[in-house]
Amino acid sequence: MFALNPAASIATALLIPFWWGLGLFILACLGDVSPRLRPRVSRLFDWLERTRVQPPNEPAISPAAA
Repeated sequence: MFALNPAASIATALLIPFWWGLGLFILACLGDVSPRLRPRVSRLFDWLERTRVQPPNEPAISPAAA
């Protein structure tokens, strides 16, 4: 493809969450405005919510018990 210099690689890595968030925001707005797209967008957000990493339900070990 093409080689990136270190500054471009760092800038790209820092901007990925911004573009991801902007894309999700646009999808949410489209789902809110368009009744035809609402079920698809809702399913996407439900799927994203299910794929989040869930923290373990085990209680933390206190330092006094160790």
